Amino acid sequence: MINNSKLRNLLMTLSGLALIIFGFYLISQNVSGNYTGPLFGLGCGILVNGLSGFCNKNSKLQKLYNVSLNDERNQLLRYKTISEVHRVDKFILCGITMLAAILNLPLWIILSLSGLLLLDLFLFIIIYNKNNKLM
Repeated sequence: MINNSKLRNLLMTLSGLALIIFGFYLISQNVSGNYTGPLFGLGCGILVNGLSGFCNKNSKLQKLYNVSLNDERNQLLRYKTISEVHRVDKFILCGITMLAAILNLPLWIILSLSGLLLLDLFLFIIIYNKNNKLM
């Protein structure tokens, strides 16, 4: 019988491929790029997520990662970093960016919203490193 995680990874991989193929089909039909770009990007993300689940995991590295993940100091660091950086809800910002792309708003608006997401990532890295040095 197939393991649930293997089935999930297989379904994720197949759905990612289906979205990519559907995106290319829409491109061949000269459909607006507002639909094909998000389909292609979402398909690539789901495909990589599904494929990464099939990779073999090194048990020694997994144990080391679990110890590091459950360490009290690292948990405190993670919670403090999350509370400082995530003032703006990223998922709402992603939705607004996707909505701007679908509504065919000017490119500078879409790129500005995407830049805010990148700024959030960079702030997380900078503040995490700063807090790591303090502790």
